[in-house]
Amino acid sequence: MYLNRSRLAGAASLLLLALLVCSLVAGCGGARQAADPTTPGTGSALIAIDWPARETEQGRAIPANANSIVIRVFTGEEHPHLRRVISRPSSAGTVAVRLDGLPLGPVLFVAEAFSDTAGLAQPPLASGSQTVTVGREAPVTVNITLAPL
Repeated sequence: MYLNRSRLAGAASLLLLALLVCSLVAGCGGARQAADPTTPGTGSALIAIDWPARETEQGRAIPANANSIVIRVFTGEEHPHLRRVISRPSSAGTVAVRLDGLPLGPVLFVAEAFSDTAGLAQPPLASGSQTVTVGREAPVTVNITLAPL
């Protein structure tokens, strides 16, 4: 019986250690993560990205050779409030992106298409922007048309 208690105590200690490690890892998301959408004084935005088929001709809103779109959100500061990379899905279609925890008021959304999946290749293939007013109620819809660069 003593051996079983020892095993049980060891297992409980391992479980607590695992939970502690998981909570530390989950809590280290970085300063540029969006806040909880229920945080007072914040709102949300919805962006729908219509990815064309790869065989589609150039000249569409998203270039056929684009593999990612980077959305940056600015709130009057030089540095973006939020940066999100959306990778091209395996087939054509619409990808809906919801951005939560945005500050209320005017917000500038900048979208750029890149040839790589990480959104780091320079120069971007296409770019566009829109300023919208974020409110507390329903998420605001952001419509951005990309123009080839």
